[in-house]
Amino acid sequence: MYSLSDGATFSGNWLCVPHVKDIANWLAAGVYTEHQGDFFSKVHPGTGKWIFTDPVYRKWLDGGLNRLLLSGIPGAGKTILASNIIHDLQNRFTQRDASAVAFFYSSFKRHADQSSLSITSSLVRQLFLQGSKNSHDVLNLYEELNKDEPPARLNQKEISASLESLLLGFSRVIFIFDALDECQGPNGPGDKPWEDVLTLLYRLQDKLNSKVVVQILATSRPIPEADRYFQVLERCRVQATDDDLATFCDAMISNIRCIAKKTELHPQIRDAICASAQGMFLLAKLHCDALMAKTKPKDVPESLKKFREGGNALERAYEDTMQRIKSQPAEHKELARRVLTCITFCARPLTVAEVQHALAIDENTTELDAEYDLDDPELMISSCAGLVTVDAQSNVMRLVHYTTQMFLQSLSEGFLLDPHGFIASCCLNYLHLDAFTDGHPYVENDGRCDNSELKEKHRALREIRNLEYPFLRYSAEYWSHHLSRTTPAISAAGRVLSFLDCPGRIACAFDVYFGGSLFAHGITALHLLARMGADSWIMEYISRGHPLDSGVAFPRSCSKCTNSELEQKRLLMGTTMPWERAATSLRDDDGRTPIWHAAVRGNTSTIELLINRHGKLVNVADANGRTPLLSTIYADHEDTALKILEEPTVLWKETRENFRQRTALHVAALRGRESVVDRLLELDADIPRNEAESHEALLTSVQDENGVTPLCFAAASGHLGIVKRLLAYSGGRELNVATHVWRCTPGLWAAKFGRLDVLRHLAVQEAFKANVCDRDGLSLLHLSASSSDVPTLEFVLDMRILPIDALDPRGRTALWWAAHHCHGGAARCLISRHANPEAADDDGVTPLMEAASRHCADVVALLSPLVSNIDSTDNKGKTALHHLGTTDDSKLGDDFSDFDPGLFQSCMDSLLEHGAALEDVRDEEGNSPYDTLYRYATLAVQTEYSNHRLFTALGDLRTNFRHGIVRAAAE
Repeated sequence: MYSLSDGATFSGNWLCVPHVKDIANWLAAGVYTEHQGDFFSKVHPGTGKWIFTDPVYRKWLDGGLNRLLLSGIPGAGKTILASNIIHDLQNRFTQRDASAVAFFYSSFKRHADQSSLSITSSLVRQLFLQGSKNSHDVLNLYEELNKDEPPARLNQKEISASLESLLLGFSRVIFIFDALDECQGPNGPGDKPWEDVLTLLYRLQDKLNSKVVVQILATSRPIPEADRYFQVLERCRVQATDDDLATFCDAMISNIRCIAKKTELHPQIRDAICASAQGMFLLAKLHCDALMAKTKPKDVPESLKKFREGGNALERAYEDTMQRIKSQPAEHKELARRVLTCITFCARPLTVAEVQHALAIDENTTELDAEYDLDDPELMISSCAGLVTVDAQSNVMRLVHYTTQMFLQSLSEGFLLDPHGFIASCCLNYLHLDAFTDGHPYVENDGRCDNSELKEKHRALREIRNLEYPFLRYSAEYWSHHLSRTTPAISAAGRVLSFLDCPGRIACAFDVYFGGSLFAHGITALHLLARMGADSWIMEYISRGHPLDSGVAFPRSCSKCTNSELEQKRLLMGTTMPWERAATSLRDDDGRTPIWHAAVRGNTSTIELLINRHGKLVNVADANGRTPLLSTIYADHEDTALKILEEPTVLWKETRENFRQRTALHVAALRGRESVVDRLLELDADIPRNEAESHEALLTSVQDENGVTPLCFAAASGHLGIVKRLLAYSGGRELNVATHVWRCTPGLWAAKFGRLDVLRHLAVQEAFKANVCDRDGLSLLHLSASSSDVPTLEFVLDMRILPIDALDPRGRTALWWAAHHCHGGAARCLISRHANPEAADDDGVTPLMEAASRHCADVVALLSPLVSNIDSTDNKGKTALHHLGTTDDSKLGDDFSDFDPGLFQSCMDSLLEHGAALEDVRDEEGNSPYDTLYRYATLAVQTEYSNHRLFTALGDLRTNFRHGIVRAAAE
């Protein structure tokens, strides 16, 4: 087992699968590991142990309860307790148990990352990395969706289906959700994404009850919404116990300098703080922080007396803390004000380095000297008198509690006056540094690198810049956000326009904000603003008129951007169009207009604004033939697509991609956008047609370059609602239309991808043709056995279209195909219905041989005792043991990237236990199974594992083969 920085542990074979880390990053960011590390590092030794003996918690842990809510007042230590529980569960369960733990920490500062889609994606990422038996389903989905550039993202339906599939790859999965009360989504106070996630998990709990144990634990302060999701018997109260508070205070008191050596006072101080803490670690900490400021022991008793006073103790503690901050020397007081402003009102959590850089510049700063211009981090923290902490792993500087945030926000008219104006000025000042005038970093192609290598070099250069200038990304992303929450002064507007008039700074900001595709050249101010959805600044920029030439020419690092900028200037100088129409018409190097950039981000109001200025641009496609309409459907922005379709001039029917010839209906069917499909069909129905016109005139009949209809896409993707709409609209005319490349009908697509609901609906249509095959001669039976969905296979078997051992053109049965795809469930289903385990294909390869060649341990274990001759041979004289040692790179990779010593060993054990011969059988080249296996394992070690020095000598494996090379490799 290896442990990644991601925090999930999984077996070596999963680490070796190509692109696993890329797939994980595509699913979601891996920040949850940092959160867990940060919170668990704050667990005081000896505290929080009570939960592990609590009878309600023990009942949940032992499986007596599927759901548990840990409810407690603010500051009671719920988050730290959750980290303690997660740590214990991760140690308690291992992958060997087929168990998994996934968690999510909510935060009042991360609303943008707390949509139901983001939370579910994070859970899917964690289960994917923990080696679910169905992780390859996600891998296949990644390969399918990443044919696009940029890669398509999963929508809620797809991520939910992936979660269900991954759950079925475990025997037990535990989900931990911290701070439901802080889990506000990006759409404002009424957006509670945790409700959607819990509803989804509750549905999966009920649906998968007989197949996998799914348990949920959540923490929250007492709120009615949480009570609705947990029964009375499913709740446990969280409060700092007297023993835990005493342990916590003992550790804190020893750091109070004025009484550190007065150990005789420590018990009295501890007892006074514990008595006044009201079950809150937070209040105990604030009391200890207050004592830190005392200079002599004599002052301590008076403070202890104040701690015991009635009223709102927490608010009073905050007010006392603010008094200490204001009584500091002027420079320290100002530093505290600036630090607290940044971390209280920032749009997302900031690291120490980000806050340092934000505070290091003013309007006159053009260069930043990291050695002399940055505030000392310890002074930044100490000046805030205990209200600020730094997380150990992420280095995020944050407030000690969300109640601190609420208190400080109330000071926005006083001590923290105009906080958003202050942060906006920090952002704009930072964007005006001379370091960003050269645009984005770029590697010129000298002809020796392919695009993937160029992208990697470009990404590395971008990361170097982000490390050198850590506040750059935040500045580029949020300057408009903060300005929209204040009343910008005239100077601020001038500062914005100054930034927008510098093409280099625009290119730099676009690069760090939007990921900086290798091909994003020629980005103008309006491209950036449209992609940001900064409508007010679009209006400001357009109404200001053509920018004046400053006369200052900054050198650019990218020649493509330089050439694009020159061409754009030439077009603006030569056009007779009004300025606003000309500016909104400019395209980047990939042919994308401002409207296109707004569409791909789903900025509906921005699109409406730009269409009102220059409506014809709604049909302008980029270099790939994607119009704003196609791009916004691909990006799953349904509302934006519907808004575009309201525009009378939009060419919804004629628009087709250059390279795949897909229409808007193709894309909407593929992505599952039902309302967009409905609107497109309404528009198509409004087109006058006479009876003489053929069915081919209907939008539903249009095929892409591979002959795929919208119905095929909907069937393959499992979008039943869209399948029904398309069939109803065309009268079922595409029901049996096969693609001209793969010869796949909608029914075959549904079987291939395991879409049971779709296949069931298609099968009841009167004209449905069940006994059809694709271009390779594979029937519904063969394709459903190739999918990982056993219910779909069972449905096809019940249709009795073909005998269970029906052969494809190469003599392969459904069981052979299940073995080929390593689908143990499908293989068991077929065997239970008396499929022949010894049916060989035209090359003499049996399902057992095929499973052995792919190291499918569960299928090999299933079939080994069922065959009459374990040493039967194929047409080349090879047994199943020979096949186990295959070096065919189409199966396990010519670089052994998929080699797993554990699976290899398991297959070999199963075959040997059922009598497979090591040396008594020779293939047509004279090799025994031993010779083949020895050579294979040696190559595997030399190629993939040489850096790990997994074994020092091969030894004499003839006498102890089963405990030889693979056992050594596994160690």
